Amino acid sequence: MKKTILLLATVPLFVLSFAQNNKSTVLSNAREKLGEQKFIRISKMIYAGATTGINGKKISAYQNDMLTTLITPEDLLKKGSSEMTVQTNSDRNDPNSPLIDTVIRNDFRPDDVLGYRLVQNITKSTEPMKYSAEMVAISLTFDLMVSGINVGEKDLFYVKFDDLKTILDEKTFNELVDACIP
Repeated sequence: MKKTILLLATVPLFVLSFAQNNKSTVLSNAREKLGEQKFIRISKMIYAGATTGINGKKISAYQNDMLTTLITPEDLLKKGSSEMTVQTNSDRNDPNSPLIDTVIRNDFRPDDVLGYRLVQNITKSTEPMKYSAEMVAISLTFDLMVSGINVGEKDLFYVKFDDLKTILDEKTFNELVDACIP
């Protein structure tokens, strides 16, 4: 009898957690759909909107797809940049001079954006194999370099999709939305 009561008490918790876990993240092929120039232009606008602002309007940037932890514009400007220490001759004209450590810094540029990762809210349909997806957030992705080694595509930051309406004109926003739809 006690086992049955315990089991019945945990079922609603499981159902509640399942019902709330309806987010999905997917890579978008928006770069192909928009074309190279338009993709880079929109990426630069999103980056500027989150770091320095566009026409006095800024948008909030978040660390992850949960959209709970903000990234300051100052930290965002550092994110995506990398440093590598190499040894060089202390006298560039003398190849036999002692070696010293030299730090080479590669600053992130909005042109380095590879693609977009979308956060979607998934809603199941009553019909099998059907669902609808609402775009909630978008992330700019880039190749992360650590000590000269490419460790793969990573998310730079996330912004709420609706916030993009404040920095993008209606035509550009609609082009982005259309390009993000699979």
